[in-house]
Amino acid sequence: MQNFQENSAQPLTRNCRADGDETTEQMTFTEIMLFESGQELLTTDFRADIIFLDVDMPSPNGIETAKRLREEGCEAVIVFVTALREYVFDAFDVGAFHYLVKPFNEDKFREVLGKAVKLLQKREAAGKEPERVLDVRNGRLHTAVVIRDILYAEVFDREILLHIMVSSNAGNAFKDGAGVGSENVIRYYGKIGELEKTLGDGFYRIHRSFLVNMHHIRSYDMGQVNLKEHELPIARGKYQDFVKAYLRAIVDSRWQ
Repeated sequence: MQNFQENSAQPLTRNCRADGDETTEQMTFTEIMLFESGQELLTTDFRADIIFLDVDMPSPNGIETAKRLREEGCEAVIVFVTALREYVFDAFDVGAFHYLVKPFNEDKFREVLGKAVKLLQKREAAGKEPERVLDVRNGRLHTAVVIRDILYAEVFDREILLHIMVSSNAGNAFKDGAGVGSENVIRYYGKIGELEKTLGDGFYRIHRSFLVNMHHIRSYDMGQVNLKEHELPIARGKYQDFVKAYLRAIVDSRWQ
């Protein structure tokens, strides 16, 4: 069952069934809740899969509401519906899936809603798949590295240094002597360009010497990206393409 939330009108619940339309076929037995304010949305126990938010609301506004939802661990697909174009970059900073500018027609709404539902289905399918693992070889030693745990890679004197966040899913090679949430570094001889191709989407080459996992980025500006305990430089001319890639990475997963 897919759950939707919209932050206007009185709370209510109703069921929707497929009527032959592609979007509504994906939304069979959908529960819809409506809220009068962002504050009411933040205090509800209802957990939505998709949330439609206006930006222009009494405090907290839509952007602030979304930030607080994310801080509380909400991974719902968020779609902003507003007449205010100037908040579009703020929307993507909180991992918004789409930014619908009023006025829009029903076809556009159906298109965005259908894509949001497909994203949920993609997430669900990804959750059933095994973790992607990188096989790091250094001489005769093979080390399996969970790709999502890679913070960033850097090249130094023909060596690749993989900076890895130790997670609860990490193998014993990482857990021994390192608590969950700490960092380990693996060194091996290789080319960062080949590593970039292997890791694929979700990673971006911000500098000839640095390849960063965009899902570990906490903030960024025109000169650098900030991870938990690292500041990495962005090369001149890379910033615009990096921002586009970063926004795509946020939308595509919330991490798959």
